Amino acid sequence: MRYRILGVLLAMAGFALTSSSSKELRVLLSGQFLTLVGVLLVCGIADLAGVVRRELSGKKLESSAQGVIEKTQVTGTYINESPMVLMTIAFRDSKDALRHAQTKKVIQLVDLPKYAEGSPVSVKYKFDDPTREVTVQALPTPGAARNSALGV
Repeated sequence: MRYRILGVLLAMAGFALTSSSSKELRVLLSGQFLTLVGVLLVCGIADLAGVVRRELSGKKLESSAQGVIEKTQVTGTYINESPMVLMTIAFRDSKDALRHAQTKKVIQLVDLPKYAEGSPVSVKYKFDDPTREVTVQALPTPGAARNSALGV
């Protein structure tokens, strides 16, 4: 939330500089830069960067398990009209200990039912810290394969 407030202030300052009576290139460029940075902060670039970092680091996650989504909550951030969802997942790690972890994921609107509470998911996690870095993928539902074979 702090980033968004700062973004609004920077965008307003940049717009004020750009629309000022001064036509110097230096002033115009600094105003445009402030406006751009402000708009990026308002749009949630910090949230998006965290998701991208986590998705890219998902390739380094060593262990996997099957889990269940316990709770979902839409965060209020949308990327290309797809909501970012905060999920709480329960899964058993390789030592058969029950773990609960939270992760954020941008989900397309057509895929939202796959991430409903109680839905099974594939969980990837770090072996040494199973609740810190977690990525999830929806498991295919048996009905979806049958429906696609029928052309539905």
